Formats: sequence, structure tokens, C-alpha cells
Amino acid sequence: MKHLIACCALLVYLGTLAFAENSVSQREASALGYARPTSHAVIPTAAHVKSFRTRVVIANLTSHEYSITATLYGPDGVVSREIISMPATHYRGWDNFFRSVFDYTGNGSVVLQSESDGEAGDASESRYKFYLTAEVYSDSGDGRFSTPVVNGIAPMVDEGDRAYNFGITVNEDQRTNIGAFNPGDEPVSVQAEVSDESGPVETLNFEMAPYSWQQKAIGATVDFGWIEWKTSGGTYLWAVTVDNRTNDGTLVYPMKPEAGAAPPTESGEAPACTAGTVLQSGGRCSLNSGDSRIGTFTVNPNGTSCLSIGGFTTCSGAAHNLSNAAVNQFRITFVAGRNDDGSWTISEISISG
Repeated sequence: MKHLIACCALLVYLGTLAFAENSVSQREASALGYARPTSHAVIPTAAHVKSFRTRVVIANLTSHEYSITATLYGPDGVVSREIISMPATHYRGWDNFFRSVFDYTGNGSVVLQSESDGEAGDASESRYKFYLTAEVYSDSGDGRFSTPVVNGIAPMVDEGDRAYNFGITVNEDQRTNIGAFNPGDEPVSVQAEVSDESGPVETLNFEMAPYSWQQKAIGATVDFGWIEWKTSGGTYLWAVTVDNRTNDGTLVYPMKPEAGAAPPTESGEAPACTAGTVLQSGGRCSLNSGDSRIGTFTVNPNGTSCLSIGGFTTCSGAAHNLSNAAVNQFRITFVAGRNDDGSWTISEISISG
């Protein structure tokens, strides 16, 4: 626990905070500065398992002392409920939140609720508000790799909502896990349909008991695909893409189109792959059959590249050499090699079928 000292009485601004003991790191200060105070928050997915830990920082920037009820939900429902005391203008931090607060090993979701201030009938309207940051991390010989799991206010997805995650990628270098947390007292069914330009490639189903957490890995190979979510009741949903080599990850909540908008589609801005195309790190081009896009060729930041057509993907760090190969209903010749500067050049391409 560290004591915050306000520079201008109770007119506390995050940019001018000073700390009597240890100052907040620049990363935390930035995260707190862009956060919004709340009396009710959800950490949708967190962990204390294998090499993964969850780091949490909670800040009370009010002039009131109050308590926060932290409830941990696992795969089978409520695991533990603990009270966290928050003195006025203090913050608290835990490098292993699950162990320190709940003495728990495993995965789950956490709901944080400050006490009622006695003036509002509903605790969710309490003026006892706090700031929250949270990340799941893994330490290695090359440093700490982490995934922020509170990067905004997690949206509730309800029955009948249209909700999507975009840019989903699964290959030998990256994995994508998707998850759900049911905060209600009734069972909920969740369906996640994973698609790419060829159509649906996998459907994952979650049967959620009351107050339960689940996470599953997408098994299909996907390049810049998307997820369409459907749920029978209010749930928190997410997708997290992780680098298989470092465990560095990015968590993204679902997005909801405005009422009346057409179903979202990829803009298709990637240029067509042709003989002579040179792609730098992070570049991609589309594989076309006539006027239809059937796949992509992508150069990853680590210098490898992946050729994806429907459910078929092949990745290489040196070269691709397909000669009149049968892939799905197509016959494909595709020859490409990595250059000395890490870029890739396509030297031959033909697609029929």
C-alpha cells in the first residue's frame, strides 16, 4: 500500500501525483490516466497457473475510506469472496493477485464492487469509485511478457446482441483463446462462430453454469478472420491472441455494430498477390481466383511467412514452393522466398479452379 499525496488539496490530477514511498511506474500512470473511475468493475480473465500471474493495481483517489468486495469466479462458479480495504487517496497493488487475495491457483474472472456510500440505494451508483488496471504476465529470461486484461470497460453482450471480434489469427506462431464469463444466476449458452474469407471454419460452444468462467482455444488455422458471438443471456466475452514464442498477448472485447447496420465484412484493402510482389514485415496480399478472394499471404513480424487458403495454412522461415498443388477445390502454384533484409518476394503464382 502506498500513500498518495495530493499537490493541490483535494484537487488531485493524475499528472501531478506524488507518492511518499514508491512512485507509480510510467506505464501504470498512463493506464490510470486513461481509465475511468468506477464503483463496479470486471476483470474478465485472469490466472495463477504454470508461469502465468496476474498483476492488479487499484487506486482510491477520493477523500473517503471504503471497502471493495472482490469475488472470484472459476469454471464451477464462486471460488472466493474477499474484502479489500481502501484508505482515502491510497492505491494498492499485487504482483500475484490470485494468490495474495484469494490463495487460489487456476483461471477465472473477478468482480470488484465498492460498498454503498449510504446515499445511493444501489451500490453500483456509489460515489466510492476506484481506478483499476490488470495484466496477465509471464516472466522469462528475456524479460516480462504480458497481456492487459483491463483495457477499458468490458461490455456486456446480451441475448439478441450482434457482437464480433475481428482480425483473428491462428497459425504456428500465434494462438487465439476465446472466453466467456457468466455473472448471472441462470445458465447461459454461448456460440462463437469463427470465419475467414472462405466461410465458417470452426464453431465453439460454451455451456455456462451460473457465475462461471470458461476459455477455449481456436483450433482452426485462420488469417485475419472474425468471430460472430451469440449468447442466450448477459455475458462478458473476449478474444486474446498470444505469441507462441514469448506469451505476449493482446486481449480484445467484442464490438457491436449500430442498430440497422449491415453485417461487417473485411474491407479487402490487401493488394492482390502477383509475381514480383515484395512484402515487408507485417505486409500481406490476397490470393484471388477470378474476382473472389480465396486466401492470403502474410509476412509476420518475426520474418516468417504464412500462406492461408480456407482451413489450409503453411508457414515457413525460408521459402514456399507449391507446384500445381491441390488445396481445397483449387490447383495452386506458389513460389516465394525470403530476402536477406527479411522481406519476401513472390516469384511465381497461378490459381485455377
